[in-house]
Amino acid sequence: MKLITKFLLVIACMTAGIVVVGCAAMLMIGQVKDDVEKISNDFLPAIQTLDALEIDVHKARAALLEMMVLHDDAQTVQTLVSELADISANTSRLLQHYKSNLAYDDEDRVLYLQITALRTAIATRMDTVQSLVLRHDISAAKTHWTALDDSIDALETKLGDARSTENQSALEHLESSRHTFQQSQTRALLLAVSAFSIGCILSIAVYQKITKPIQNLTEELLAFEKSPDLSIRFEGQSLSELEVISKSLNLLMDWVNEHAGQLAEQRDEIAHLANHDQLTGLPVWRLGKDRLEVALAAAHRTQQKVALMFIDLDGFKAVNDTFGHDAGDVVLVEVARRLQKEIRAEDTVARMGGDEFVVVLGRLEDDNHAAQIAARMIFSVAQDIAFEGRKLRVGSSIGIALYPENGNSVESLLLAADQAMYGVKRAGKNNFAFAAAS
Repeated sequence: MKLITKFLLVIACMTAGIVVVGCAAMLMIGQVKDDVEKISNDFLPAIQTLDALEIDVHKARAALLEMMVLHDDAQTVQTLVSELADISANTSRLLQHYKSNLAYDDEDRVLYLQITALRTAIATRMDTVQSLVLRHDISAAKTHWTALDDSIDALETKLGDARSTENQSALEHLESSRHTFQQSQTRALLLAVSAFSIGCILSIAVYQKITKPIQNLTEELLAFEKSPDLSIRFEGQSLSELEVISKSLNLLMDWVNEHAGQLAEQRDEIAHLANHDQLTGLPVWRLGKDRLEVALAAAHRTQQKVALMFIDLDGFKAVNDTFGHDAGDVVLVEVARRLQKEIRAEDTVARMGGDEFVVVLGRLEDDNHAAQIAARMIFSVAQDIAFEGRKLRVGSSIGIALYPENGNSVESLLLAADQAMYGVKRAGKNNFAFAAAS
């Protein structure tokens, strides 16, 4: 076999190694991308929808209970009737959205049917209680309230079961993705090492093939030195092919290093997409909930306070309806930036969805600290927002729940903050209020 043929064989082997490693890396990246899309398109929307459904249940129960207490105030009752209608419509929309994001297995279908049945029963009982309150038959309304409250508790349990199922499915999918990623990474490394090893072995073989012609040339030179003969002609030797091997090896190592960095960036992107809102970049409520639980545990140890703020924008729907969703997106991004500016690095602003945000404030010295931050947020949010030469303006209504005064769990604090926020809405909006001590 000629020398050039062997060099071409080395280059061919290395090129094949690069192609194989490249294909393995592309398949690995494609698998990771598919897993991210699966989690983002199926599991996360379903979990967020279940969270929103549970909040709607809390809102409906609170509004109906308030209607029973304030049944003599006709204006408040009418407001609550309208609020209940909006909540019911939103619940129907969320249920349809949840159904569209379900994984099609028996357990999901059973849970969906149970949730739908409970929601239908609750809607019927709520209509009954509402009708009795409007007729000022409070005694009969209270009789029906017990059954309604039990149904709502049952629905919350089912929503929790569904959320647990979706969380478990997402975790299993992530674990499978991680295992596949590790296997692909190992295969890519083995292929790279194999290609490099084969190239080295063939290079040594070729080098040995080169050594003999060089030795022959040396002997010819020594013989010429001892007995010069002008008629002698030396066989031409060329070692330029070795440069091809060196360049090929450098190309292989550069390629491996480059794609290793890309894979690391891809892993970071997966973690970020799973825990952050794509529009505003804020943590999603699932991550905010985890941070609230950590803050509550720390506060329990140090005997300090924690505040949970529930923020709903005033006038956001009007901006969307008047100027379009692009304007709404600009408002949400700017509001998120302004809210983050008003908190400490250790605190958290998370997006609940739509135009609702939550803020977790840990290590509070007293209630005034939370009040000062809320006042600054209201002022900051109310400033003009530029959009295509126009000045947009929204307000914010903030409900504040404190640990331990308003509860010692995520659910109790969220409910208290939500109710306080709705109190601000009914009182005129663009303000803040503390939840009543439980």
